[in-house]
Formats: sequence, structure tokens, C-alpha cells
Amino acid sequence: FSPDGKQLLMVSGSNGDDDIYGVWLDRRDHERYEEDRDREENEGKGKGKGEESEDKEGGDEGKDGKKEAVKPLKVDAEDIHDRVRRLISWPSSDQLPLLDKKGETLVFRSDAMGSRAVFKAEVDGNKVKDPEKLADINPDQLELTQSGDKVYYRSGKSLGSIELKSGKVKPIRINGKMKLDREGEYLQMYREAWFTIKYQFYDEA
Repeated sequence: FSPDGKQLLMVSGSNGDDDIYGVWLDRRDHERYEEDRDREENEGKGKGKGEESEDKEGGDEGKDGKKEAVKPLKVDAEDIHDRVRRLISWPSSDQLPLLDKKGETLVFRSDAMGSRAVFKAEVDGNKVKDPEKLADINPDQLELTQSGDKVYYRSGKSLGSIELKSGKVKPIRINGKMKLDREGEYLQMYREAWFTIKYQFYDEA
């Protein structure tokens, strides 16, 4: 799901290659996205000073620790298959799709240039601009950070982050120690072996 809960991203190999698809969960977003966006921009430009001050007051309330209620996820399932659109259709394997918080940047893994790497593409409603390589990383997993300006990746045993704007890669190093109780470990192994022989293997009769 996208961070705003309005879209569902998926990968399908129905056309031979793994392509990335998206679907608007509300038909109104699918049909009127560009119209609604233009109207919101015009309304924002036309705000007066009084309205701006009200917005600032509302923002201050949020800073005081008041959390907005989480809106329930709503899915308009009727004819939802008609709202599925292919976002990336390269002759390659495209996987691990993510959208940023604003739904304007799509991040994914692709082997379009021979080897797997992380790519990004600008999204404008139902239109996706030509993707560009973000980082030469072959991730097994991608996860958007809470701030929304980076993605975490896991590649094998390596962890790191990638900045969405610059593509800067920063490895995350984790050092840990584990203390083993050898005597306790061997005692537990003995108990488990004895349990198996007594109750599951050996029949006194």
C-alpha cells in the first residue's frame, strides 16, 4: 500500500516479465486525480492571510502532541480491475515497488541495465516519467523511512539507506555480541533427547 492508503502496488509476470502495476482504491482518485490536484493548487494560491493563520494554528496543535485520528482504509471493489494500470513496463524484471509519502516518487528494483539496481521514477497521477537509476545496490528488501526522504535496504547481510533526491548510499553497521551458556545448552539438549526417547521412541511394553 502507498503511505496515504490510496493506492495498492503489485508485481505481475503475466506478460512474460515482472512488471509493476498500481491500482487506485477509490474510483474518484482514478478518474479525477489531475482535476482534483489542479483545483487544490488553485485553492492553495487563493488563500487569504486569515486562512493562512488558521492553518498555522492547526499545525501548532499537532506539535503539542495531538495525533490525528487514523482514517479507516476504504476499498471501492466494484470494477476495481478497470483501475489497474501498468506503471513500469520495461523488458526486465521490476520488483519491490514503493511510493513516497506524497505518492510522487516510485522506487523499485530492476535489472534493466544488465545487473540489479535501485531505480526511481516521478509519478504524476496516472502518468509515470522515465525511470532513472538511483543507486547501484541489489536489494532483497526495500522499506520507506518514517520521514519519507530515504529508503532502507537489505542486501544479503548488508543494511543501509538511500536518499531519494541525491541517491547517496549510507551503509548501516551493526555490531552485536551474544553470550553462550554452554553448560545450560548441553543440559537442554540432553533433556530434549531424553524426552524423545521416553515419550516418542521407546516402548516399555
